[in-house]
Amino acid sequence: ISTIKDAWQKRHPGQKLNTTKWGFKNFSTALKTLEGVTLEHHLEKTLTFLAFFDGSPKHKEFLEAKAKKAVSLDPATPATLTPGAAKR
Repeated sequence: ISTIKDAWQKRHPGQKLNTTKWGFKNFSTALKTLEGVTLEHHLEKTLTFLAFFDGSPKHKEFLEAKAKKAVSLDPATPATLTPGAAKR
């Protein structure tokens, strides 16, 4: 998401993107409110978010990689479990 913020700042030289004036704590909080955009935690960097369009091929690819990583960390976790899926 830093790429999006950087692109905005390049188009608005000398200005800082201040999302607090619209009531958001930070830029990632503002992005979470957009319909059709999903933020996921980076697989390796715990403080980094990645932005995806819902249902995009890249998002599906990321979810598959996330599931594979979860299985490698905990073999008892089913590979088909996706974020938001009901656990039984």
